[in-house]
Amino acid sequence: SHGPPATVQFQSSSNRQYTLYPTRQLAGSNTLSAVPGQVNVSGTGGTQTLADTNAAPQQFYRARRLDQ
Repeated sequence: SHGPPATVQFQSSSNRQYTLYPTRQLAGSNTLSAVPGQVNVSGTGGTQTLADTNAAPQQFYRARRLDQ
């Protein structure tokens, strides 16, 4: 069963792109698959919000900056 949408907010740079990755555990080897629709999202230069509308009840997230 999925819970309500999960959102992650962070300070972004306007000349960078960001991808949101979910994981069930913080440690160990995790194969990360990006959240659909949250791949290579352009930064705003301010507070950026990425969302997982299909979030599992217990999950951690990583927002990764892609250097251009």
